[in-house]
Amino acid sequence: MLYCKKIQEKKEEKNKEEALKIFNRQEKERNELLLESQKIATNDIKDLFKIAAVVIKSTDPAEIKKCMLSLSHIATTVKETAAAAIIQDQPVQNQSTSQHGIY
Repeated sequence: MLYCKKIQEKKEEKNKEEALKIFNRQEKERNELLLESQKIATNDIKDLFKIAAVVIKSTDPAEIKKCMLSLSHIATTVKETAAAAIIQDQPVQNQSTSQHGIY
């Protein structure tokens, strides 16, 4: 019986280690994706200023409409990126992580 208990404890320890590895890998991937989305949003903001300059200089209604659509698309991208960052920054706590002090 003691032998079975030790085997079970080793399995549990191995499972905990594997879960921690998976968690760390997912955190790294999440951070990389978030960084990439922030870079995209930053580039879109730069484009926003360029388009705004064109709109200010333009008197052609069709050109202004085209620029406004681009501005709307960029604003949506930036807004979605920010919302995703806020959601992802909220820690997910479950019973196993809170009990074992991973956070």
